[in-house]
Order: sequence, then C-alpha cells, then structure tokens
Amino acid sequence: MSNGPGIDVRGDGGYVIAPPSRHASGRLYRWDVALGDLPELPGWLRDQMATPRHPQRMRPTEPIRIDEALSAWARAALEGEAMQVRSAPHGSRNATLNRAAFCLGQIVGARVLDASLVERVLGESAITSGLGERESLLTIRSGLRAGMDHPRGPRERALPSLPPSVRPSPSSDVGLDVSDTL
Repeated sequence: MSNGPGIDVRGDGGYVIAPPSRHASGRLYRWDVALGDLPELPGWLRDQMATPRHPQRMRPTEPIRIDEALSAWARAALEGEAMQVRSAPHGSRNATLNRAAFCLGQIVGARVLDASLVERVLGESAITSGLGERESLLTIRSGLRAGMDHPRGPRERALPSLPPSVRPSPSSDVGLDVSDTL
C-alpha cells in the first residue's frame, strides 16, 4: 500500500499500536478523539483494503524443481518441507516455514544441502502460500541458522540401494536414522 496525505500506512514488517494496547508503563492507550469524530476513510485506501492482493497460489501437489545431483534423501526432505510450507493453513504458515527452515538447516549443517538452494525453494514456497517476501526471508534465515547448529544426515545403512555418488560422506553422518528426520 502507498501512503496518502496525512496517513502513514504500515505493511509488511510494520506494526500499529492502538487501544486497548498496554504501554510499557502499564497504562492503557486510549483514543484522543471520539470514534464518531474520526475522519472518513479515504476512497483510495478503502479500495485497496477491499481488494485482496495475494500472489497466485500453486496447487500444493505441484512439484518443486530440485537439482538432480542431490541425494534422494535430501531431495525428499526438501520437497516435503516445501510442500508443507506451500500447503500450510492461514494462521500457521510462518510457524510451518520456521520449522521447515530449521529441519532443512540441520541438513545444510551436515553439508548435504546448500543453504542458498534451501533459501530459494522455501522462499518461493512461502510466497506461494501467501506470506510476504521480507517476513519469509527473515524467518528462513533464522530457522536455517538455528538448524545448522544441530546438523543431521542419513546413516549409510539407511541408504543401501543408492549408488556411492549420492551417499553422504562419513563426515555428514550424525547417526540419525532416516525415519528420525522428517
């Protein structure tokens, strides 16, 4: 939204404090004018508020394109978390995104996934779900950082049918079974 004459509109990343919010002093905010004395809402603002501006949502079943060089385990984790984010219901989208970023950050910390790939895929998924770009990026980066502090990867024994070229190196194996990962 844009600002109008005498109006400062807060959007993505901003906030508004209004009655009956509590001030740090413990006192409650109050209106300085009677509600009936407030000026009429400008038409341009009313029009913008009445017209939802959400990005076109993809169907949650549409696959995300992921580099074929990733291990099957890492690819499944990334695709699964991206789908969870894209299909998260309103009211739980940011928490779902944070959890997904943390879980994938653990795999990034084990050097099985690339952080920039995770950020791109989760960012696209978050915007598709209806989250704002700035909010999503901050949540993803926070979750990734936290997850990287607790790396995890698949165990060699859990991937016997995979060729050696897609198995994680021993240094990325942190002793978790694949069933413990998602």
